[in-house]
Amino acid sequence: MPHILLFDDNEELRRSLALGLATFGFTVSEAADREHALKACSGGNVDLIIAEVVMPGVEGIATILALMKGFPRIPIIAMSGATLASEYLALAMKLGADQTIVKPFTMNELVAVIRQVLPNPDA
Repeated sequence: MPHILLFDDNEELRRSLALGLATFGFTVSEAADREHALKACSGGNVDLIIAEVVMPGVEGIATILALMKGFPRIPIIAMSGATLASEYLALAMKLGADQTIVKPFTMNELVAVIRQVLPNPDA
């Protein structure tokens, strides 16, 4: 199964998503900040990044851009639950995200988006 990196500053959300994705058989790593996200991807075993676009400190969009530049072959699903989520997610798509999802979402909805982005998510 693919290895997914969850990039979000909300620890509770990351843990919940990691547990849920694990029940679908995915391997999951977590990153709360840019440094950890870049480090996780540098190991070469990340197949997909799911990233929050609105975060305090270093903006999620800036980190997504850094991830796309450093690891252009890793697809990215941008997510947001911010007040202007649709605008932020549209920007993420324009900048190169492969897909988006608006919070809150169900685990089945997230897995459906993952299956759209990864050619063979069950491999």
